[in-house]
Amino acid sequence: MIKKIMLLASMALATAALAAPAAQAEWLHNGAPLKANATVNLSGTAGFAAPFGLGTYTCTVHATLVAEPGSTGKVTKFEPTTNTCVGTGILANCKLKSHSSNVPMIVHANTTVRTISITNATIKNVYEGANCSQTETHLLFSTVTATPDNGSSISSVKLSGTATNGTTVSGTLNVTPAKTYGIK
Repeated sequence: MIKKIMLLASMALATAALAAPAAQAEWLHNGAPLKANATVNLSGTAGFAAPFGLGTYTCTVHATLVAEPGSTGKVTKFEPTTNTCVGTGILANCKLKSHSSNVPMIVHANTTVRTISITNATIKNVYEGANCSQTETHLLFSTVTATPDNGSSISSVKLSGTATNGTTVSGTLNVTPAKTYGIK
């Protein structure tokens, strides 16, 4: 009989746990929940490292994030400054000729670890140069994580992620306006 009561109590607790609402992430503006779409500009250095030490490609990039009330948003711009790009290894002699990405990219603010997930990011770079051994690269990231320096008052984010071909992204982007937006 005691086993039956304990089993019923356990089932009741499990059901209550499933029914309890999870904490929802939410964009903040000056510490309060975001009430309307907000544009956040990001700029800094992003580096892409090919697998097996084949080479890297680093550029100054400019991005725009439109945060929406709640926890979603979109990256509406992700553009490298062409003349700032530097390659090593198989990309050492390559100049960025053109760049395209699948904007808008979908964004989710995450409450548990106060990160920003950018999902299904696709980047295509076309290269030129007399001794450039690559003509183009296609990168698909199921998720790129942007980790804020301070979750509730963001000044910069660190990028991390791995593309389907093993290429990794890293770098730091500064946020403008700084310390205005955050994640709850």
